[in-house]
Amino acid sequence: MGTTVLRRLLTSLPVLFGVLIITFILARSIPGHPCELLLGEKATQEMCDRFIESKGLDKPIPVQFGIYMKDVIQGEFGNSIRTNRPVMQIVIERLPATVELSLTAFLIAVGIGVPVGIISALYRDSPIDLISMIGANIGVSMPVFCLGLILMYLFGVLLKDTPLWLPPSGRISAGVRSVP
Repeated sequence: MGTTVLRRLLTSLPVLFGVLIITFILARSIPGHPCELLLGEKATQEMCDRFIESKGLDKPIPVQFGIYMKDVIQGEFGNSIRTNRPVMQIVIERLPATVELSLTAFLIAVGIGVPVGIISALYRDSPIDLISMIGANIGVSMPVFCLGLILMYLFGVLLKDTPLWLPPSGRISAGVRSVP
């Protein structure tokens, strides 16, 4: 088992490297000058020169890619363009909600999928098997945003005065504490 996990991890490295290359190329092919995009149109030439030098944008493309790789390996993803906060801080703030959502989705999928799969296997080629296959195909082929809207309508509107009601606006924003 350990060798299988190690082999999977090693085979994922070229994929991760490819994703990094594509991300780097896409970031460099955004129209406009990075200084104007990040600092705004009112940035002076002096500000742009400092920005270009601090980010290493005055160096050749292979050197820029090396700097990018070093930063990614060290976990330094820079600051958010929208909030000007470190990206890693934002990711860490939202990690608990992401883990909670992932575990809940996993438990629901296993809790529904395994029993339905067992029943379908026991009653093969029956109407129950047909309904479960149709449901599975719809679930796999439906876009996530459509499923999300349907579930928001179901749990936020139709089940409003029941214990299963969930607010369609979601939970509180990450980093904000609720007042009891």
